[in-house]
Amino acid sequence: MSAIGPTGNGTNESQLARAPSPRGGPFALDDGDSYAAWRDHKLSRYPTDASALAVEIADLGHPTASEHAAILARCRLANMAVYASPRLGRDPVGARVA
Repeated sequence: MSAIGPTGNGTNESQLARAPSPRGGPFALDDGDSYAAWRDHKLSRYPTDASALAVEIADLGHPTASEHAAILARCRLANMAVYASPRLGRDPVGARVA
């Protein structure tokens, strides 16, 4: 199962994007119906508020497995994630080194 969730038929969205389709799939230029269905599904789940993209990271240099999974889920959903982390002292370069 993906971090975003199953599609209802035992596969997840990343598997659908890679799986060959007898009709060519949503990214085949000659398959407008599949693309329209994929786009409608993607847009129906797209966040309507920027706060839905936010992930709190307690230790920027060492994110936990759940923090990492939360970032990946948001990236799969919206192709982006926004993270927030507490300020780590007076060394901004040191906060980026991990």
